[in-house]
Amino acid sequence: MHRPSVARRLSMSVTVIDYPWTKTKEDVAAFYNVEESKGLSEERVKRDLERYGPNELPAEEGKPLWKLILEQFDDLLVKILLAAACISFVLALFEEHKEEDSLVAAFVEPLVILLILIANAAVGVWQERNAESAIEALKEYEPEIAKVVRQNRPGQIQRIKARDLVPGDIVEVAVGDKVPADIRITTIYSTTLRVDQSLLTGESVSVIKHTDPVPDPRAVNQDKKNVLFSGTNIATGKCRGVVIGTGLNTEIGKIRSEMAEAEEEKTPLQQKLDEFSEQLSKVISIICVAVWAINIGHFNDPVHGGSWLRGAIYYFKIAVALAVAAIPEGLPAVITTCLALGTRRMAKKNAIVRSLPSVETLGCTSVICSDKTGTLTTNQMSVCRMFVFSKVDANDFQIDQFEIVGSTYEPKGDILFNGSKFTCSDRSGLVELAECAALCNDSSLDYNETKKIYEKVGEATETALTVLVEKMNVFNTDKSRLSPQELAMASNTIIRQKYRKEFTLEFSRDRKSMSSYVTTATKGSSGSGQSAAKMFVKGAPESVIDRCTHIRCGTQKVPMTPQIKQEIIKLVQQYGTGRDTLRCLALGTIDNPSRREDMDLEDARKFITYETNITFVGVVGMLDPPRTEVIDAIERCRDAGIRVIMITGDNKNTAEAICRRIGIFKESENTRGKAFSGREFDDLSSEEQSEACRHAKMFARVDPAHKSKIVEYLQSHGEITAMTGDGVNDAPALKKAEIAVAAIPEGLPAVITTCLALGTRRMAKKNAIVRSLPSVETLGCTSVICSDKTGTLTTNQMSVCCIFIFNKTAINNVKIEQFEVTGSTYEPKGDILFNGSKFNCSDRSGLVELAECAALCNDSSLDYNETKKAFEKVGEATETALTVLVEKMNVFDTDKSHLSLHELAMASNTIIRQKYRKEFTLEFSRDRKSMSSYVTTATKSSSGSNESAAKMFVKGAPESVIDRCTHIRCGTQKVPMTSQIKQEILHLVHQYGAGRDTLRCLALGTVDNPPRKEDMNLEDSREFVKYETNITFVGVVGMLDPPRAEVHEAISRCRNAGIRVIMITGDNKNTAEAICRRIGIFNELEDTQGKAFSGREFDDLSPEEQSEACRQAKMFARVDPAHKSKIVEYLQSHGEITAMTGDGVNDAPALKKAEIGIAM
Repeated sequence: MHRPSVARRLSMSVTVIDYPWTKTKEDVAAFYNVEESKGLSEERVKRDLERYGPNELPAEEGKPLWKLILEQFDDLLVKILLAAACISFVLALFEEHKEEDSLVAAFVEPLVILLILIANAAVGVWQERNAESAIEALKEYEPEIAKVVRQNRPGQIQRIKARDLVPGDIVEVAVGDKVPADIRITTIYSTTLRVDQSLLTGESVSVIKHTDPVPDPRAVNQDKKNVLFSGTNIATGKCRGVVIGTGLNTEIGKIRSEMAEAEEEKTPLQQKLDEFSEQLSKVISIICVAVWAINIGHFNDPVHGGSWLRGAIYYFKIAVALAVAAIPEGLPAVITTCLALGTRRMAKKNAIVRSLPSVETLGCTSVICSDKTGTLTTNQMSVCRMFVFSKVDANDFQIDQFEIVGSTYEPKGDILFNGSKFTCSDRSGLVELAECAALCNDSSLDYNETKKIYEKVGEATETALTVLVEKMNVFNTDKSRLSPQELAMASNTIIRQKYRKEFTLEFSRDRKSMSSYVTTATKGSSGSGQSAAKMFVKGAPESVIDRCTHIRCGTQKVPMTPQIKQEIIKLVQQYGTGRDTLRCLALGTIDNPSRREDMDLEDARKFITYETNITFVGVVGMLDPPRTEVIDAIERCRDAGIRVIMITGDNKNTAEAICRRIGIFKESENTRGKAFSGREFDDLSSEEQSEACRHAKMFARVDPAHKSKIVEYLQSHGEITAMTGDGVNDAPALKKAEIAVAAIPEGLPAVITTCLALGTRRMAKKNAIVRSLPSVETLGCTSVICSDKTGTLTTNQMSVCCIFIFNKTAINNVKIEQFEVTGSTYEPKGDILFNGSKFNCSDRSGLVELAECAALCNDSSLDYNETKKAFEKVGEATETALTVLVEKMNVFDTDKSHLSLHELAMASNTIIRQKYRKEFTLEFSRDRKSMSSYVTTATKSSSGSNESAAKMFVKGAPESVIDRCTHIRCGTQKVPMTSQIKQEILHLVHQYGAGRDTLRCLALGTVDNPPRKEDMNLEDSREFVKYETNITFVGVVGMLDPPRAEVHEAISRCRNAGIRVIMITGDNKNTAEAICRRIGIFNELEDTQGKAFSGREFDDLSPEEQSEACRQAKMFARVDPAHKSKIVEYLQSHGEITAMTGDGVNDAPALKKAEIGIAM
């Protein structure tokens, strides 16, 4: 066994494992030289405890009182006042006093100044001493106890202090435990392991963990599914693992280190006061010198006794008196008083101010960065929609959809049907749905007397179902006299008393479901009580519905048909991909389950065999709902010129949906360049990241380091940043921002209201539109336009434009037939042209099979967006291009004239996908450069019985697929593949890929007699190439990202106006040249020598050659953001007025540098 790589941290004299989540559990155990069953020895523990230190966060060193006092005087205005007071004292001492009262009067002014400064310092010290330490607050998440396996007590679990853990310790955790250190999971003893890590990652639901390696070394914390993080909580399950990080080497420890390293910067108020003080000191100095110098001629006046020195001192006193009079002694006191009053006012709104100057900074805020979970949303999962069947008659069926009111755990809310309140007991299907929700559930609801709110006990999604059952109240329980504690579980208790739960088949990743086995007493024919068994099932819709044989319709069971199944899946997709992006769960029952004695409850792999013949009951859709007050608050921010950015650890789709619901994004707004995942942000250069922060409104799937970096970039742009959040993952950014709002439930609206009250007028004057006004005039002087390709000159919508198949001639020879496909967007309309004329694809059986392959080797779909009035991809771009191709081909001549736009999107694909049943997919891998779908279809055998015929459809890189082809499809026949035919195919593929279009080609084929499913090893992807052999070649499709229709004319008009257009793209040179010829930047026969460069070719030139190249060039390809900026600089050095267009973050630095930056 090889030993994993390690990273050395010399400063701490410790050794840590590199990327432990990417290693196998055996590798991790080998690195720490530990056996899971034995643990570490006592000697090893003592040695490592000295080496690594205790497993705790070091306490923050508080500032001593004397240092806090001195800091209050570390201000230029205060120093000037101190200097004035000292000089006043000195002058008062040396002044001649004739009367006693005049002596006292001389010292009044310096004493008043000193008293003001002392009062100001006292208030500041009191405020900071009473503020809670953010770093110390992190220690609340440190667990006190850990359960370990060690060699001194073999085979026993020991309870020790968590601070005594060391890397390599074997730790066991179970439901309810707080994770004592960062742990690489080695064994899971339960069917599933769920962890609530929202405080660290911001995810709104618990996360399922496993023991398999995660191969991505750049994985964010959310994707490290085999690691438990210190301070998080085990929601369900039990596991054992190896400690891989303790103390500051844990993820929560890294957050502590970031916070400790964060430097405090002066607030805008302090900066303004410093500027004012500096200018004041200069003005006072000039006036004093001027007054003293003007009176030099009077130094010898007789009134001074004829002494030049005494005259000089006299006028020096006058100059100093003027200086002291000019200093606003009361300003610090007024400022402190105003800020203290502001602090008190904010405290009434549950906003505790740690530092007084922060109050003024709120008024300068230009950007608010807000966490999602618990800040913009309630962090209380709620079911908001559900559906059941109410009528099924032959092909006629009716689905009833219901909306649920309420967005918290309070068990009150109405069930709405068609907008009206509905009584759930009127639908037997809803009664059974409530029973399933209550019994497939280990959570409960509790009323907290202290907080006066309802709280979850268990997993968030299950609590949402518990609350749903209470709202449904299917047995019409009278709750009017119930206490809040009784209200929490009233309806659930009735259902749980009706049935006796025998056991639970826990959730597992393979079947994506869980079930409860219950019994209920019924009367037998003899009148004796006998126990009737039943199972309630809950899980991912696609998994549960696939095992459903019937549906519940009222009190009846109706057979599940492909049409009904398709309708359910369609509605689930609408719930999951629409405005809400709901998390859906399917609920069902098994009316006649296996006997308990016949089940092997020890082997979770067998659970799926017991969860079959399910009767579908319904689907519920839930989400973490936005707070009711947030939409109005964000709207008021926008009106005041304040940008609100959501920064969350949750996934990107969910975050975008919430952004649309609360108004950060408009319903139809394109989020390109405005929404980034943590991975997408990491893939950018520093310049691109900086520019991305100028335009972004949402960052998702981020970790604490991302949040800090985003705040830093915003500050570097001169933004005054307020950071709101309620989790430990927000702590470093909270400390780094000018304003840190550790949000309580009303946190964001409170800070928004304060920002508006103090700074609306100022923010309106800093509106970005005002700053860009001079650009309007510059547009008229433009001499060069540098344009990005993807999404700017092209549609960024991959489209199939050419296909070819084989057919036979009249004399039985094999020939290739090529077809063109019209249409350049995702709209599923366009013609198939053969020799320039429209062609009916159903006339070629080869085209029918090609369409089937394109539809089935495909996980994408097409959706019609009502708001944008456009068809959009759901999935990968190249697969969506194939989905659109299938619709254009319409190989079954479907009448689409009466279909709605939503039905048009997938009409032909749906027919093909209903014709076959997809059993599984052999995913794409780099070694074989292909993927395939294993499908079955019912056929008639010779005896007349139905039997299932298997087939595989294959899609991949032409050179790889064709190399494994033994035959070609020619009409309805299979013809052996010859070397001559193979050569002809590859020659044509090369033409497609290197010609005017430079198309991306995919070969499609079938395996007519694949191995049986049972004979395949689906766990080992290295075996997949063996199953994708003896392929019958069907055809090739060529696709590209087509130019926008209006671009060719626009470039022609630019040329006529004397404006040179240069394409600058990150795409490869051949593709870029092809697009340039299509849109008119290059003529068809134009020689591109000295006019087209790749980034590498440009780098190989000297600075003089680069400068000259920019005089002639029309295209730069394969460039990075630094190249784009350099090209703009060279053009500007030639006196060109440059406009830069682009729609990606990679264009951001050049967009900023150009005279005109057009973010498309």
